[in-house]
Amino acid sequence: MRKRFSQKVFIGEICLRGEIILKTGLHIGGSEEAVQIGEVTPIIKDPATGFPYIPGSSLKGKLRSIMETFGKRERNGKEERVPIDKRVGTPRNPVYIHCCDDLEMALNCDVCRVFGMSGEKGIPENLPASLLCRDANLDPAKQEIGSFMDIKTENVLDRVTAVSNPRRIERVIPGAKFDLEMILQIFALGDDKQLFFPKRLERDLGNLFTCMAILETQGLGGLSSRGYGKVKFHFNELSALRLEYFKGEKEKNVLKHTDEKGFDIDEARKHIADIVKFMKEAFEDIIR
Repeated sequence: MRKRFSQKVFIGEICLRGEIILKTGLHIGGSEEAVQIGEVTPIIKDPATGFPYIPGSSLKGKLRSIMETFGKRERNGKEERVPIDKRVGTPRNPVYIHCCDDLEMALNCDVCRVFGMSGEKGIPENLPASLLCRDANLDPAKQEIGSFMDIKTENVLDRVTAVSNPRRIERVIPGAKFDLEMILQIFALGDDKQLFFPKRLERDLGNLFTCMAILETQGLGGLSSRGYGKVKFHFNELSALRLEYFKGEKEKNVLKHTDEKGFDIDEARKHIADIVKFMKEAFEDIIR
């Protein structure tokens, strides 16, 4: 019989704020419906400001794809690598991702606990993603560069005739900074008799930072194999907020690490244990 919980209780949130700094040009594609041969392939822009931005879905999707390459799950008492076998996308452009088949399995899966699970046909179970990635907007006031974008011309050569097929790619240039905000929601699941604290929270936070560290080496957006999309995560705040904080009782219900000069992924990792302890104390207060 599949496990189903009758209660879902909000414990709090873990917030990560800072910047995504470009080390090489970034291309995240915009609409290409009207692009003709020889014209510029555009980047995505905020229609209200005309400035480029990094969609939260692009950042989250990249992090998920990385997690699927090293994350594991526990099944029948044994740990195994997650299969990438769920087909999504369209018939003409199929995409395969990992997604567990049921709630009990998802709760024991590194990928699904953070990025969510949606049930197959006939299976009503669903585990919403606990990670939220906001759109990363470019704030002109924070830039140390004059222009934000350039156009790079590339050539594809016919291997036999050596005829070139030039294409022009719009990019955000190195040095641009995008505001970063990621939120990990913490819930306890259970029933009238017992609620269960997320026992793998420490592991999930560690895995998330590992994904971000790998992303820094792999790149974000398109054409990363050509050198595009190298980024650096630069944080200025890592905080844990309990339920009571949102009710207006801010004193003693927030644990915050800030640094005006900023800090990197390795520094953020040092605060995982304190955050988990802080949130576990909040859980114990709720069930007391």
